[in-house]
Amino acid sequence: MIYLQQKVLGVFLFVFVSIVLTSCGGMTLPKQLNCPPPPVYPCKAQINTSSPFDTSSIRKPNQEFYRTIKKVLNLSSTHTWQYVPISNNNGLLTHSDGPSFEFVNHAVSEAILDYVDEVKQLNLFDDNNVVLGTVSGTYSDLVVGVVDQSEHSRDVSLYSAEVNAQYSVILKNELVSLTPFQRWMAHPAVSPDGKTIVFAAETPNGIKGTDLYFTNKKSDGTWTDPINCGDVLNSNCDDICPSFSKNGKEILFSSYGHSGFGGYDIFSSNVSSTINIDGTKAFQFSQPINVGSPINTAKDELFPTTTTKSEETVYYSSNQENSQFFKLYVCYQKSFRPNSVATLDSKKITPIPRKSKTELQDSIKRVQEEKLLIENIDTVTMVTINGVVVNESTKEPIENADVTVTDKQKVVVAETKSDKQGNYTVTVPINKELEIKAEAENVFYDIKTIKITDSTQVPVLTFNVPIQLVLRINFPYDQWENPYEYVLDSNGNETNIPWQVAIEQVAVNLSKYPDEFESITIVGHTDDVASDSYNINLGKKRATFVRDQLLDYFKKNQLQPINILVKSEGERKLLPQRENEDVDIRRKRSRRVEFIKNNKNKKWKIVAPKR
Repeated sequence: MIYLQQKVLGVFLFVFVSIVLTSCGGMTLPKQLNCPPPPVYPCKAQINTSSPFDTSSIRKPNQEFYRTIKKVLNLSSTHTWQYVPISNNNGLLTHSDGPSFEFVNHAVSEAILDYVDEVKQLNLFDDNNVVLGTVSGTYSDLVVGVVDQSEHSRDVSLYSAEVNAQYSVILKNELVSLTPFQRWMAHPAVSPDGKTIVFAAETPNGIKGTDLYFTNKKSDGTWTDPINCGDVLNSNCDDICPSFSKNGKEILFSSYGHSGFGGYDIFSSNVSSTINIDGTKAFQFSQPINVGSPINTAKDELFPTTTTKSEETVYYSSNQENSQFFKLYVCYQKSFRPNSVATLDSKKITPIPRKSKTELQDSIKRVQEEKLLIENIDTVTMVTINGVVVNESTKEPIENADVTVTDKQKVVVAETKSDKQGNYTVTVPINKELEIKAEAENVFYDIKTIKITDSTQVPVLTFNVPIQLVLRINFPYDQWENPYEYVLDSNGNETNIPWQVAIEQVAVNLSKYPDEFESITIVGHTDDVASDSYNINLGKKRATFVRDQLLDYFKKNQLQPINILVKSEGERKLLPQRENEDVDIRRKRSRRVEFIKNNKNKKWKIVAPKR
């Protein structure tokens, strides 16, 4: 058995990322080697302005289930591409660091993969001139994209393969031959009946980016020449990563050209077919539909797969958290009432011991409490909050601001985006403590905590999102490494927010929009006690402490480090004293650190707000 060498995998990472992520939309990576050249056709996706679908776990009248999105945890790879479900509790995982293929197991009782229990490396039973890409099919009948690196080739073609009992991938034969005009065929999707493969390939002469094609299995076991899926499914930009639904009547794929939210988005198209004279199929595809936000984001969403259909379960890869790394996500339907039907094995029935009167009374009480709880959930009152998100300094409306509502357990209750006028609408439950945060790419965030007790008195919330964010981390006298537990508010009063939480909120905002700024400047300010030179030095030390905390967060969460500049103003920008304000309160307000995003394309003129 020959194991894949690290050097070979490194080459695969370079080739695979160059092919997949480079698009006609102007990504930063250049076209490399066998990638399609820039398209001649106009490649410009329409902007999708539809509202996000509801991911709230708060039940509404007559609602049987809700959709939730989770990041798949316990994966060894930092660059995960594709999860291919094979059975209810296992499948194949492909990625571009470490081994190309892995077998993954998850809890037998859960049909949804959101945590990996077991990972086994799949070894390639072949020479190490061959590297595997994406995969589709079953363990005994796989179709894989294969990169043949012999004689420095970068051609990618489709092969049949199988996984044996020793967890080795055995290549069989090439299924579809490359042509002089098409040197890259990858991302195979095998139909449920095994008779059709849809895949991505460069168009002849590369004049239109990458299109989706299909090939049919003939009666003699060979495959037809590739057939373009047509202009309804394919756009003028790159269309890649197809997969079939369980019943074969829907196809999912990623596109840079159809109406999207930015980057590659995931789309769905209904599939119908007719039988040709030779027994092969002719396909018709419906107009692709964007599967919606928040699955799709302004970043790239790739390699969608489903165990059922897109409305119920979608696995996909996205770099939404950090453009440097792709992570695996799953969006699935979750029932409000768990299925209580159980199956009994008559051979394993254990006699139920008799309960005492007290035990029976306790059981009845618990059932009554659970029934009351369910009734309360069913009748929860929802209200709609309207408001606007504006720039704190200029008071201009902020378009596409993210507005997120969470409960005390940090569970997302609702989320939406602001429109061109900065307006937003969000539905929330009453009699529940909620935190609402508005944030955007070129600014920071504003957070409000509310609890609505009267459905007839719903507040209109305006979020003033700052360009320069101020934190008042409260340090003891002459200290810069051991802050007091809680931060201060703008009036110099102690809050209930630990300084670690306050810094984490900044880090989360920075990691959410890493491509929108070149660097961050942290400015340290002090009060007017001691000399100017002393306070300049003290302010710098405190700003450096905050910088180190931010970098630790990025490191612990495996995020690409950001460029952070440290500066000190000392006491030189002491805040003005308010009318009848005690001098100690003024000094407390003045002891602060400011965060400034040095944006690549500055949209706002910085006007310092009153503090």
